[in-house]
Amino acid sequence: MATRANTQKELVAAGAVFAACALAVPDENIGAALRNVWPDSLTLNMVLVAAALCCTGIFLVRQVVSRACPPPKSSDASAGGANNLAISAKGAAHDTLESDLRRGIARDEIVPYYQPIVDLDTREVLGFEALARWNHPALGILGADRFIGLAEDTGLIGDVFARLLHRACIDAREWPADTFLSVNISPIQLLDPWLPQRVLETLRVCDLPAHRLIVEVTESRVVGDFSAAAEILAALEKAGIQIALDDFGTGYASLKHLRELAFTRLKIDRGFVQDIGRSENREIVRAVLNLSGALNLTATAEGIETEQVATLLRALGCRQGQGYLFSPPVPARAACELARHRFTPLHAHRATIAPPLAALGARTLH
Repeated sequence: MATRANTQKELVAAGAVFAACALAVPDENIGAALRNVWPDSLTLNMVLVAAALCCTGIFLVRQVVSRACPPPKSSDASAGGANNLAISAKGAAHDTLESDLRRGIARDEIVPYYQPIVDLDTREVLGFEALARWNHPALGILGADRFIGLAEDTGLIGDVFARLLHRACIDAREWPADTFLSVNISPIQLLDPWLPQRVLETLRVCDLPAHRLIVEVTESRVVGDFSAAAEILAALEKAGIQIALDDFGTGYASLKHLRELAFTRLKIDRGFVQDIGRSENREIVRAVLNLSGALNLTATAEGIETEQVATLLRALGCRQGQGYLFSPPVPARAACELARHRFTPLHAHRATIAPPLAALGARTLH
């Protein structure tokens, strides 16, 4: 390990070694130990990124093994009967929810909630990420985790996205003209060659300029079908839409993907951000920020919940962030009020800017 890694293959290997060794090295010693081995900052940053990806791979392998080797079935016949009843009940609930979702789409029950993305120095609202919510008539407001997977499995994700994007574009017209709208694209949608045309048609109908829209994609789909993803993302970028790589560090995207695809932004996964107090996570975030700067990508930190985390991110050079520290996801009307706060004089003390954001968001959800 005394020789510096000069090739991408060697960097990945070095990252794997770091991922393995990190389990045996105390947190406070990791940063200093690595700088002794790789004094060159660029090489160290690339090694840390490789390490993050390798650690993710180890985690996923463990998940696969645990799913492939479930606990042995009970020999008790009554337990087997109970399991069958539970499975039947789950299937019936799934079918009911699917029927409800089809009706909900037709009735415009799928609505966007908006979480602001802010300037970490001034707390100025720069834009909003639209997050899907289902206003279910019986179950109340359901988060995306309750129905997006179902929509993907049943082929309804295209309809959900179309309704959500249209509603979000209409809402965005009420914001200041330079406030951006960020939306998430399901991995399945990157298999649809007509996706760029559908998005552009929605922008045209809603009269929203393409440069105000950011499309977020996850690492898994980019790697899963690189050529299809590259073609679709290139078409969106050519139309003036910005492309963000979401949850960076949790999948398999490589430096090659960052360089060759049409990304203009990357979002640092909340898992690294919320635990940034740990030295290894802090070094990984630092490396990602250095990498984004070298590639001229805007970096946004997700999942900021405390002032301590926001302060550490600013010290590392992160300029944009989102999280419950500033506001939870809020309905359209509240998002308009949040957007107006961006015009609070920038010379005002930070304490006079931050509280209205958090207070307004919390008040709206209750």
